[in-house]
Amino acid sequence: MPKPIPKKGGQARRKGPVPQPKGRPNPLQKGKPAPAKEGRQELPTQVLTCTRLDSRGRGLCLCRGREIAVAGLLPGEVAEVALSRRFGEYTGEVRALKKAAPLRQKPPCPYADRCGGCQLLQLQYEGQLAEKGSRAEALLGRFGPVAPILSAPDPLGYRCKAHLAAGRDRGGRPVTGIYQEHSHRLVPVKHCLLHHPLADRIIATVRELMKPFKIAPFDEDTGEGFLRHILVRVGQQTGEAMVVLVAAYTLFPGQGGFVRALRERHPEIKTVVLNVNNRETSAVLGEYEKVLYGPGFIEDALCGMRFRISPRSFFQVNPRQTERLYTAAVEMAGLTGSESVVDAYCGIGTIGLLAAGRAKQVLGIERNRDAVRDAIGNARKNGVKNARFVAADAGEYLVQMAEDGQRADVVFMDPARAGSTPDFLEALAAIAPAKIVYISCNPETQQRDVDALCRAGYRVSRIQPVDMFPQTAHLECICLLER
Repeated sequence: MPKPIPKKGGQARRKGPVPQPKGRPNPLQKGKPAPAKEGRQELPTQVLTCTRLDSRGRGLCLCRGREIAVAGLLPGEVAEVALSRRFGEYTGEVRALKKAAPLRQKPPCPYADRCGGCQLLQLQYEGQLAEKGSRAEALLGRFGPVAPILSAPDPLGYRCKAHLAAGRDRGGRPVTGIYQEHSHRLVPVKHCLLHHPLADRIIATVRELMKPFKIAPFDEDTGEGFLRHILVRVGQQTGEAMVVLVAAYTLFPGQGGFVRALRERHPEIKTVVLNVNNRETSAVLGEYEKVLYGPGFIEDALCGMRFRISPRSFFQVNPRQTERLYTAAVEMAGLTGSESVVDAYCGIGTIGLLAAGRAKQVLGIERNRDAVRDAIGNARKNGVKNARFVAADAGEYLVQMAEDGQRADVVFMDPARAGSTPDFLEALAAIAPAKIVYISCNPETQQRDVDALCRAGYRVSRIQPVDMFPQTAHLECICLLER
């Protein structure tokens, strides 16, 4: 009998830093620690050797029995590292590199030491692929053989979705940039190596137009100002562009003139949308939207199909690698035309619609109603009549399917970074598909979920890592599970 999938549980966790008992010695320092500054303790400098990378692309070094994460350090490198401790977590910062890795390169980006968005930019691309392949092997290799990673044909300029925050420089001039990792310190960025060139040009124009149109950047400290973020999507195949202005409120004086000026510079812009986010949140987009120009969406082509993309709909940021990812996933399913397929966490229906031509019927499940609306329109646009889509929580819907005795032959699942839920996995085992194609952008949570499915009666027959996000530590993996 398959073993039941365990539910999450255990003791409640304390919020905030865990208080340290008085008199506890610091394992990394002899003598009295340096005075704390904002909860941070500066510790003596050490010469350390990097042994491997963690999931965030930081080098891990062993120091007196403890692993220390050091950003920018590569395996095999030796460096003089300044250590610090904040809320019980030890980190390091390179002061001087004493031995460099053979594939180290000078980062071709002027913001590399401040932005933190490209964790592996200092490593040549062949080295990035090797590191990611090793990570996939370490996390998933115990389930079965791991295929060689699918490399990206375009390691730069691949992001067709660009998002920058608005702010001011020290002189009070409008700037756009990226928040430094784990902070709200804005790093002004004029050009990002990963962005589609058109997206960068459009953002530069928005930045230039802010002063003449009196568009004030939003200030988080005072709560004053209008523009919070600029989001641009570009259709890789169609060349269409969408501009989303994320503002603190709806009143936008001079919006007509602004849109005209923007489109005169960039006729590729098909639509401009005002999104209002007046909450104190790290989420970029708010719930209210107002179309300032065009239909409120753009289209792009993928694997021979056209897809409608709205501001809040999920669409992979690297379309060229997405084609390889989805082609591999559908091929793994081995569809013959007689199968009932479920596309869980379906987004705008990309995987389900690509599979529909090889299946009897497809059911797509997605919580985002905007995405479901796009998926229904995408099915109609591409003449797909054997696919339907529902707006629902994928876990809750599968639980209901299991209770109703419904079955599926193949299930595609592509959850968010947090992975799936125990309820979803238990319901998935109950509807007993012959095959599960699990796509994940976080191999750590994928490992956890795959382990649970294996204990419920499945085995992994294929594992395919895909480099969807060159220059970063992120890794996409496909796992084929069969009963």
